[in-house]
Amino acid sequence: MRICKNCGSQISDSAKFCTSCGAPVVQETGQNQQQEYGGQNFQNTQSYGNSYQAPEYNHYGCQPQVQTSGFAVAALVLGIAGIFLGILGMVFTVGAIVDSGLMILAFLFYLPSILAIVFGIAGIMKTGNGGARGRGLAIAGLVLGIVFLLIYLFLGLFVKQLIPLSGDWSAWYWMLNE
Repeated sequence: MRICKNCGSQISDSAKFCTSCGAPVVQETGQNQQQEYGGQNFQNTQSYGNSYQAPEYNHYGCQPQVQTSGFAVAALVLGIAGIFLGILGMVFTVGAIVDSGLMILAFLFYLPSILAIVFGIAGIMKTGNGGARGRGLAIAGLVLGIVFLLIYLFLGLFVKQLIPLSGDWSAWYWMLNE
């Protein structure tokens, strides 16, 4: 029988975890370890060094999971939001013909796509060394942000150039409502 170093209760020799507190049982190595062979105790005098380091385990006996990068998740969410809000940004870009103050409002609707690009780059940098998961999320958010920002900006500016600045608006209104 061994004694748990965490709570002091007795545990069996074959147990990997303490039955009282759940702490992992640490195997002693080096000068102080005693081994039983055929009922006799022998002192282990051989030291093996620290060339191999065992993975750390949590109190449930599992290796801790690597966290998903928050930047990567934010990039994907903002990239998806940029798809839908970019349509409104395009509408306000066209509406800036009538009122130039609408261009500021259009920028606010393009902001999720811009932030998706920023967070996508930060997510790729954070997940590059393997310290966090979610590299695919970051790349997807970056691509969504770039693609839909460019599409909606060019479509908005293209439509803005098609609409005349002065003249007869009724012809355009009649043509669009056919």
